[in-house]
Amino acid sequence: MKKSVSSAPAHRLGSLELGRLIAASLVMVSHLVSLDAAPGPLGVQYFFVLSGFVMITAHHGDFGRWRGPLKFWWRRICRIYPLYWLMLLPVMFYYYHGLAPAGTNWALFALTPRVVNDLIPPAWTLRFEVAFYIMFGLCLIPHVGRVILAGWVLSVLWLLVPIHVFRFFHIHRYNIMFLRAVGLNNHFISVFELYFFAGLLGGWLLIKSRPSIVLALAGLLTGGALMFMKLRVTQWGYVYPGPINLAVLSLGYAGVMFGLAMLERCGVFHLGKWAAWAGAISYPLYISHSPLLLAADKLLPAHLRTNILVEGVLLLLIYAVAIWLAFNVDRPLQRMLRRGYKNA
Repeated sequence: MKKSVSSAPAHRLGSLELGRLIAASLVMVSHLVSLDAAPGPLGVQYFFVLSGFVMITAHHGDFGRWRGPLKFWWRRICRIYPLYWLMLLPVMFYYYHGLAPAGTNWALFALTPRVVNDLIPPAWTLRFEVAFYIMFGLCLIPHVGRVILAGWVLSVLWLLVPIHVFRFFHIHRYNIMFLRAVGLNNHFISVFELYFFAGLLGGWLLIKSRPSIVLALAGLLTGGALMFMKLRVTQWGYVYPGPINLAVLSLGYAGVMFGLAMLERCGVFHLGKWAAWAGAISYPLYISHSPLLLAADKLLPAHLRTNILVEGVLLLLIYAVAIWLAFNVDRPLQRMLRRGYKNA
């Protein structure tokens, strides 16, 4: 019997939604005292690649539209900021007994793409996400957007050029180090963009390809091989790789995402509504677990805080809070804000 082709939007496929929850769980468990065996960087890398994958599959129709950038930026603001602010305020009052020092408030609230001593540890990744969103929104601008995208990609790829190549062209060492410093110390042109670009490539191939099990298996096998080859040099996801290994590993993530999404589109498997539910709680889990663990550190005696059974109970409590936040706070807020934008 011929399998039916999934009609779900590419960015809402169950394999991607379930992956969100797994990645968020890896990051959360890596922050527990007694259960710190989870490879947190693996989850972060997955999120960065997934971000590019979802952006292109959800917004490829907005390229060249004047309202595209504003629509995109507003949706991203609704997705990230409201829940982040709700989690940030109690943490800020805990550390400062009120608002943070004057010069710190804006950087904490705005998630500006720069290095900041974040009060919520996972927020450093959101700063890179904000940089991705700013640049991707610019890439949607009619006439010049694709040029901006090409320039952005090229400005990041030069970070992979070995230094001896620059020396071959007699570029002064000072200039080499200056260019490297510019590229490695900002959020707009950094090696972390390679994760996002790999996701863009994987998502673009998905929307341009007809459903094909052969393509799906090719993506899975190629991506899996690249991941296996390069995860070994990252202690299986416990550390972040160097630029070259990062570039190869990011393509591995994208290949696996492409393969799984293509298999789902071909009707090989269907994860159902529970996968969408899993995806919905991923961001609340990702951003709320640190404030909850901070509260546990404050309320529990030290000998209980490090007890593995207590941490198991904390784990279940964090999941329960994330579920409540997802369906009673996060999703209603997003719907309200997006509805207001449409009516404006």
